[in-house]
Amino acid sequence: MRVLVCVKRVPLTGGKMVLTEDERAIQTRHLGFTISPHEECAVEEAVQITERDGGSVSVLTLGPEAAVEQLRGALALGVADRVLMFEHATYSVISPEGCAAILWDNGSKAYEAADLLKITAQDLFQMNVIDEMIEEPIGGAHRDPRRAAELLKEAITRNLSEIKDLPPAELVRLRYEKFRKLGMFDQI
Repeated sequence: MRVLVCVKRVPLTGGKMVLTEDERAIQTRHLGFTISPHEECAVEEAVQITERDGGSVSVLTLGPEAAVEQLRGALALGVADRVLMFEHATYSVISPEGCAAILWDNGSKAYEAADLLKITAQDLFQMNVIDEMIEEPIGGAHRDPRRAAELLKEAITRNLSEIKDLPPAELVRLRYEKFRKLGMFDQI
C-alpha cells in the first residue's frame, strides 16, 4: 500500500503577522512555520497504517523551498527507528531568530531563544529525542567534510547492523517504546 499525505506550511500561532507594503502578502522574515496540526495527525496516521499493514508513506507539499524544513521535521522523527545528529548540529522547525521575533518581537534575542528551544544535539540526546550524537572532526564537520562523512558512515553502518535483522513487529514495538519516553516533562 502506498499512502500519500498532502501537507501545507502554516505560520506558527502567536506570531505577529505583518503585511507587505503592497498589502498583497504576509512578511515571512520573522515568522516561524510548521505544518498544520491536522496534517501532522494525518502523517502519523499514515505511518501507523503502513507499519500495521505494510507499505510506504509519501508526503507532498507545494510552496517555497523553505517548506522542505517543515517536511523534514514532520517525517524525521515520525518514521525513524534511529535518529543520529552530529554533535554540533541543531534540529528545529523554527530558527532561533524566528522564535525570538515571535516571543519578544526582537530577532536579536536569538541566543536566548536557542537556549529555550533546546535544539542542540546535547539537549536532544538528554531528552531522548535522538539516539546518538556523532563525533565531529576538530573544528566541526565543515572543516573536514571527508572525515565527517567517514564518521557518519560508521555511525549509520553500526546503527543499521543493530536493527537490520529485527522483525518488523519488533521494530514497531521498539519505536513505540521510544516514543513513549520521548522528551522530558514535569508534573505540577
